[in-house]
Amino acid sequence: GLIDFLYIPQTDIIVDRDLARIKAAIEKLKAKRVFLDSLPIFLHNSPNVAFVRERIFQLATIIQRSNSIAFFSCEVPHNSQKISYYGFEETLVDGVLL
Repeated sequence: GLIDFLYIPQTDIIVDRDLARIKAAIEKLKAKRVFLDSLPIFLHNSPNVAFVRERIFQLATIIQRSNSIAFFSCEVPHNSQKISYYGFEETLVDGVLL
């Protein structure tokens, strides 16, 4: 199988542009598996929680429409009872591994 890396330095992330780059890379490679490390880093400059929620939904939609499986790493805050960083990611995906 093929493997490809799309590396975007944290300081260079522009979410909407990079969502398009991710989509193009998935389509070009016909990727079956996608790994994003890490979701909070990718969305770290987001202006508000609504923006974050919409972009996670867009990312999940890109993955689903490409018939791929994705793994998004997501740290949880230290000593938190939450199972995700923002507290809602698990409602936008098909499953969660802890």
